Amino acid sequence: MFINTTMNPLYYFTESLLNEATSFWLPTLDKYYQKLNGKKYVLPSQSEEDMMQEIIDVAAKLGFEGKSNDTKTNAQSANQYILNHLEDVKKEPPEEEKEDEKDDKDEKPNHQEPTQAEDIQPKKWPKYEEFRKKYYIQTVQAGWPSSITYPDVNDNKKESGVELPWSKFDKSAFVFNKRGKGLVSLRNYTQKIKTYLFTKFEKNVDGLKKLQSLVIKILAVEEQFLHKKPVGSFLSTALLGVFRGLGANQSDEALFKWLGSKFTGMTIFEYQKSILDEMVIKLEISDNTSLDLKNVIYPIHALAKKYCSQFFDISIVKVAKEEYENAYTAKFTISNKTGTKDPKYNKTYSAFSFVLENITLPIIKKDKEFVKSKSGKFFESNVSEEDVKNIINSLNKISEKGNKDTDKNVGDVVKKRDIILFRDAIDEESKKNVGTYQLEFSYVVKGCIITVAFLPKEG
Repeated sequence: MFINTTMNPLYYFTESLLNEATSFWLPTLDKYYQKLNGKKYVLPSQSEEDMMQEIIDVAAKLGFEGKSNDTKTNAQSANQYILNHLEDVKKEPPEEEKEDEKDDKDEKPNHQEPTQAEDIQPKKWPKYEEFRKKYYIQTVQAGWPSSITYPDVNDNKKESGVELPWSKFDKSAFVFNKRGKGLVSLRNYTQKIKTYLFTKFEKNVDGLKKLQSLVIKILAVEEQFLHKKPVGSFLSTALLGVFRGLGANQSDEALFKWLGSKFTGMTIFEYQKSILDEMVIKLEISDNTSLDLKNVIYPIHALAKKYCSQFFDISIVKVAKEEYENAYTAKFTISNKTGTKDPKYNKTYSAFSFVLENITLPIIKKDKEFVKSKSGKFFESNVSEEDVKNIINSLNKISEKGNKDTDKNVGDVVKKRDIILFRDAIDEESKKNVGTYQLEFSYVVKGCIITVAFLPKEG
């Protein structure tokens, strides 16, 4: 049977990338099944609920035990568990063909006519203008303002009651570019957009996140049309401000500066994402929380330089949004210096052991030099002083016993327990618990990653 699929997959690719389940769960299932049998997941268009259950079932085969009563929470944990254990997936042997017990003479011939290529009518891959209009209207239906006029366009039109922010004669994808009236008009337009979004979603962060998620999926499809790399994300810039104690409420100028630097061409969906990235942060992270994060990550980074830089390299602080667990993170790495000959500082575990002894233990002991807390509260730990000392001693014994310093030997020691410290994030004004601050020490070969995270409270 021959089916002409030249256009068909592209059309369905557009729709599937905009499916809630596809955007997050499908890539993990594809990786698992490609490792298992060399094929992608067979049900890419099923509902999100079914796909989350499949994620949980797959993870259970690898040893995952869900502890939450909430399916989505379990699925998020299971998703990460699968990614962490892909190396454990055993490839399935090919199925052996079963011997036919019937004699060929008893077989009834199959007279079904093969499907002809001309019988298949593939759906047309839409033009970019059609795609842009359709999905911009969807963003409006999800909460984006419908009637705020973009000042650089005088001949736009309305579609389904939605004012489109581009010229009806302009087929260019890049609505925001140097041909416009400039940064002043963009600033005014952006302020109106942000005021609208803040008013609409102030008490509904989840609704804003759904709009943001929709735009991210649309951007993934848009890349297929334009064959270009996206302009980048304002998210890193906004997060850097948060972890510097500036707070999202003080970062408006940073946004306008970033937008201005991208005026070589930005699509409407790229513009939407830049605004939504900032708005989600603004509604989840108060200025007080921002200051708290600054008072953890930068003092610890300074302490790492003070105690570790003589023997190890210290990286800069990098910020990110970890979607799978809805965490805002800032992290840096302490790693072995290249060419170090001293056996005390050139083992695969040297940096990790040194950090545990000189930074982790003092924090667990509540040494005031190591954690500055405006509220006076200290981090609690999932491990005791004795636990950390045992890890350090076990690592040292690998060499003392003459064992070869291999990743496996070290891994057997460090993977027994994650070293995580945490404390409640209390908003100064409302006195409410708004989430959790988390401090984690993770082993990597010839290094240690120190991560400070803020996990906003759900709901």
